[in-house]
Amino acid sequence: NNASVRFVQASDCSVDLGLFDPNVFSSTAAPDYVSNIRVSGSSVGNTLSSLETVHYTDSELSAAFTEYYGAQGTGPLASTDAPLSSIGSVWGKAFQPEQKRLFVGSTLWRHAGFASGHGPGTMYLFDYTNGSPASMLGSVEFQGVTPMNGGPNLDFGSVCRGGGCENDPGNTGVESDYTLPDDATVPNIDLDAFAKAGKVGFGALDYDANGDKIWAINLAQKGIIEIDASQDLASLTGNIKQYLITGLPNVPVCTGGELRPWAIQVHKGKGYVGCLCDGLASQDTADMDAYVLSFDLANPAAGFTNVFSFPLSYDKNGDDWNPWSDTDMSTGGNWKHYAQPILSAIEFDEADNMYLSFMDRWGIQAGYDTHPPVSGTASTSEKAQSSGELFKVCNTNGTLELEGTGACPTNYPVTNEFFNDKAGDAHNEGAGGALCMLQGSKQLLVQLVDPHPEGDTGSKYWSTQGVNTFSTVDGSVQNWYSNVFSGTEEYNGKGVGMGDIELLLDPAPVEVGNYVWNDTNKNGVQDPDEVGLANVQVDLLDSLDNVLAQATTNANGYYIFSNDPSGTTTASHVYNISTLKAHTKYKLRIANAQGSSQQAALAGLVLTNSDTGAGPNMDLNDNDATLAGNDAMIVVQPTDIQSVGSNNHSFDIGFKLVDYDWGDLPDVAAGTAAGDYESLAANNGPRHIIDPNIRLGSTNTSESDALQNSNADGDTDDGLTLSGNENWVPGQTLSIPFSATNTTGSTAQLEAWIDWNGDGDFDDAGEMVADLDDAASFPPALLITVPTNALQSQPLGFRVRISTTDNMTPLGEISNGEVEDYLITVSCPASSCLPTTWTKH
Repeated sequence: NNASVRFVQASDCSVDLGLFDPNVFSSTAAPDYVSNIRVSGSSVGNTLSSLETVHYTDSELSAAFTEYYGAQGTGPLASTDAPLSSIGSVWGKAFQPEQKRLFVGSTLWRHAGFASGHGPGTMYLFDYTNGSPASMLGSVEFQGVTPMNGGPNLDFGSVCRGGGCENDPGNTGVESDYTLPDDATVPNIDLDAFAKAGKVGFGALDYDANGDKIWAINLAQKGIIEIDASQDLASLTGNIKQYLITGLPNVPVCTGGELRPWAIQVHKGKGYVGCLCDGLASQDTADMDAYVLSFDLANPAAGFTNVFSFPLSYDKNGDDWNPWSDTDMSTGGNWKHYAQPILSAIEFDEADNMYLSFMDRWGIQAGYDTHPPVSGTASTSEKAQSSGELFKVCNTNGTLELEGTGACPTNYPVTNEFFNDKAGDAHNEGAGGALCMLQGSKQLLVQLVDPHPEGDTGSKYWSTQGVNTFSTVDGSVQNWYSNVFSGTEEYNGKGVGMGDIELLLDPAPVEVGNYVWNDTNKNGVQDPDEVGLANVQVDLLDSLDNVLAQATTNANGYYIFSNDPSGTTTASHVYNISTLKAHTKYKLRIANAQGSSQQAALAGLVLTNSDTGAGPNMDLNDNDATLAGNDAMIVVQPTDIQSVGSNNHSFDIGFKLVDYDWGDLPDVAAGTAAGDYESLAANNGPRHIIDPNIRLGSTNTSESDALQNSNADGDTDDGLTLSGNENWVPGQTLSIPFSATNTTGSTAQLEAWIDWNGDGDFDDAGEMVADLDDAASFPPALLITVPTNALQSQPLGFRVRISTTDNMTPLGEISNGEVEDYLITVSCPASSCLPTTWTKH
């Protein structure tokens, strides 16, 4: 029944409850994903495709390229979302499903320039509302922004690329050592970028749907950046926080080098940072360790928990990790290599197994058929062979175990690895450093040098860049797609040739609802033995009271409003409401919950007490509605739909049998007579549906029928101040103090009658003694003049009614307010009004 609150009845007490994480929700088993191709040169005027979208199941080399020996690619064309000139060198990405926005962060890549006019602190935004090709929303400059939580202004580092900086201290003074040509096929030196690779710009990005935040790594300051993603493009820099990693509690301490962060990932309410000790100072692999650190997304300043760590001095199949080096120490023949680790990506599956990918820093320090980092060189001997890494870390009964240890297996004996992450040229380590996972698919998307199918390598796959899809069960290749043939000067050969991979997912659906019930014991709590009310119409309104959708409760009293486009709409469960979104104010309304046009399903019922639930989660079993005129209304605040995926089923509305306040004048027989008034239900006695917002005196009690008796004191009447010692004398005026409460927002009417002739009714002329309203305010007292012909020495009925209904009569039902009955006796003391005879002497 789509309810997160369930009532079960013996003997069948089975309950199924499905949970999902909005961050990994997908409405399809085969979404699109986006990545980017690294292209050489300044990027100025370069129309080559960079940011591209590919369908999850696409395979083979893109038909836009030919293979190494000239055969035409047969794969589907990737969709271009941005040319190189628009974004320059970028890597990290984060997708915000609800707004269909992709955030892309600039990253320093040697031989590849930033977009013209931009630098390493630039983030680009794209709108995928209409799919791919996306529309570019613009760019945001974070360089120099002051974080809201204090600390230094954001600084993403810098790189010298000519224009005078070649003359800075320590530089060569030769401009061509630093400049990048516009022509991507022309070799360049880009000397300053070599030592700064992995240290300038943004690292990874991730989006947290629960907090509507973008989390990013600042490589230069080694900071975690928190961005409020609810803002529009122009406001994104106005709510920025940065947490400097090396200053947080429990951060690892490196010996012989520095801590280098890059990866960041959100999983099940926590943030995770991937970092390592680079060994740069000591040049000793014994000083190199990798760490996965978790932190509290709500309080990053509290520091880290070391979730998993291991040394990087392990045997890496002949291409072991080296300490970071800021000078060229590459070796090899045609293809140069010098593997340096960057822990660039973290993913988790639904069982909390963890997947780690390491980028080879050498793959972003070097290019293809271009100049090595030597001042003034004309050599084009630089041809990078990157050697990344891919690991599975098994969650074994709550303990994380690296593949090949404990119960975490390896599947490929030759490489002793879980995944078959060989490159298509049979190089043992083909991972490029980017990961992406569609949870539940048991597959992992990995950026790979030379993607290829399982069991097949060779020239067909040489010098390509793309994605391999691996099984997370046995590590085998399930699919492969190559975006580009990279064996030409503008691309990066067998270096790191592509950026991060990001799935383009639909937002997790938002639902509100879900229950209208009969509160039979009238306590305002959904008790287990109480049933739902069928056929009640519920409206979803926007904040301006426009009707967005209508539902009619089903046989069990349930209703649902959802923006899920894949749901099947019924009378009670309405789907595909595109205007229903997270972080937005709405109203839920039952129109005509009372009054003369009351819905038929609610006949004889009124709204029960509000906000009086029971137990530790009172809001889940109470009535949330209040009356607005004759309508029952719930205001759904933006905080009630905190994120995409919020299924808030706590909006419940309870009704109870009508609570009436009755009069209590004596009613001993049908009809009327002296001392016999019409008070009982059988005689259409006066009764008011109790509304706590309008009453006489301090209390308004409920009765099932008139508690009539000869003294008219069966009910609690405290609206009028009557001591019993008043002198009801013909011809005189009495001041009777009274009190009344009216918080309905409507004008209250107070009407009163006295049965001056004692015939048991209030129908005779002059028997209405008060007709007041509180449009301004009620007077403090009723002023009543006793007629000179009033019946004396017999109890006379005195009836007072208050309501927002005007022109009441002494009998019948009124929709709110109270009736109070009293008895008075008119008498005439001898000194006041008996006839007097005067004698003249």
